[in-house]
Amino acid sequence: SGSYTGDITTSDGAWSISGVSLANADIITAYLDGESEQATTVYKSDGTAQSNIDLYQNRLIVRADTGSLSNANLATADTGDTDIFYTVSSSNLTVDSGKELHVWTGDTFDPGGTVTTQGSADMHVDDSATAYLDTGTSAIAGDLVVDGSATLNIDATTTVAGGDITTTGTGSVTTTTGFPMVTVSGTGSIGGGSGAITFYTLQISGTATLASDATLNNALNVDVSASISIASSKTLTTGSSASVSVSGSITGAGRL
Repeated sequence: SGSYTGDITTSDGAWSISGVSLANADIITAYLDGESEQATTVYKSDGTAQSNIDLYQNRLIVRADTGSLSNANLATADTGDTDIFYTVSSSNLTVDSGKELHVWTGDTFDPGGTVTTQGSADMHVDDSATAYLDTGTSAIAGDLVVDGSATLNIDATTTVAGGDITTTGTGSVTTTTGFPMVTVSGTGSIGGGSGAITFYTLQISGTATLASDATLNNALNVDVSASISIASSKTLTTGSSASVSVSGSITGAGRL
């Protein structure tokens, strides 16, 4: 444990810090300190030196080189420096306004508490990563973005204010347990890739377009003045006991 600092001295933004002693499962926080730009990466170390700990402006990158990263790990990583732009309280993560939560390529984020982004900020599950929203009520101020071969498991109530639950390639959004309601407000699309999309209950409070095939296990609710358009050649499949409640409208050339 300890605090180490280094300078960015090249135009490409490369940085390095030497003399750091690492053990397996150590929690490491890398961040820009005292700069106008802000970037934070928190990762669980496998005990080996790394040459690819990237920092992305206005993003909280969560990364696990061994096992998975949790909100409890993030709480450990927060030194109280205001340049680390998130808080964890009672195992619940809140990311500062305008800062994206970014799950690193191929890694697993299993928070063990709620996730909240603010100020239209997204939650982004990068290629081949796995993330869970499975505790309490999570609130995503922007969009959910799920890249190729990534999986987002929504097993607890979640609101998506930006309007998009975007998938690319075989990226998937699934419900594997529990009885979660996913509420989508704003204007946007659901899907876009070829991966599986499954909801327990989907609540539409804005203007949504279903851009991929999807399955509903329990219910579809469309609020007053809200709408969902099912794109051509796409199908919204409902379970045998699922209900459809429409106070707004369902349109499009696809099938329900």
